[in-house]
Amino acid sequence: MEEQSIPQPPIVQVKNQSESETENTSFPKWPLIIIVLFAIIILSAGIYLLNKSSSNLLSKQTPSPTTTIPSSTSVSKTANWKTYKYSLYSLTYPDTWSEGQENGLPALTHQEKNEHWSISMEIISQEQVNLRGVTYCGTYPENTSRCETLPINNTVKALIDWGAKSNEEAQANIEISNPKGGIIAMRLAPVNPKTTIILRQILSTFKFTNQSPPAPEQKTACTQEAKMCPDGKTYVGRIGPNCEFAPCP
Repeated sequence: MEEQSIPQPPIVQVKNQSESETENTSFPKWPLIIIVLFAIIILSAGIYLLNKSSSNLLSKQTPSPTTTIPSSTSVSKTANWKTYKYSLYSLTYPDTWSEGQENGLPALTHQEKNEHWSISMEIISQEQVNLRGVTYCGTYPENTSRCETLPINNTVKALIDWGAKSNEEAQANIEISNPKGGIIAMRLAPVNPKTTIILRQILSTFKFTNQSPPAPEQKTACTQEAKMCPDGKTYVGRIGPNCEFAPCP
């Protein structure tokens, strides 16, 4: 009788309790990494905003010192200009301009391509001002589209009549009142953006000298007397400020 083999039951691996708990409680690590990075970003942003608000508050509490910037017109643009001196005033002008005459008056002139620019100057006595009467801008100073009062310094101002804007050949008439009497009259021709800027720069350097306006020449009337010279033929009369007899020939 043959022996029958008894089949063996399959071998089942039994895990211990600790290994089962470990597998059941494990989870992916990448969500934790994202949470940590997000927390770091929020913390960094909070620190940045805190520092910024602190610096703004400090700047408001501590006023910054005021720095006065010199006028570019009076310091840089006119620093190397030429000086024009007349009996009652002086001013500076660009080295590309020249001293000359315009319509018989002292003037500063410049040739810009095909254009001739000029600023003529004239001393007008107080007697002449009174005879001439009031100018347009003296009558209508409120017409700011044409008239302008330009301060030169604490005591001197320039009254500028820019003329009619629609006239391409318009000229600007400038009057500077002399505290000792009379005015300095100037005329700019033509009026365009470039000449307007240069005129303002020149006027910023204008200043009166300490001289008084020239007194009108006074003539002395001598008596009509005659003196016979030693030759017995020649007569001389009284001349000069002291009305003395002229020397005999």
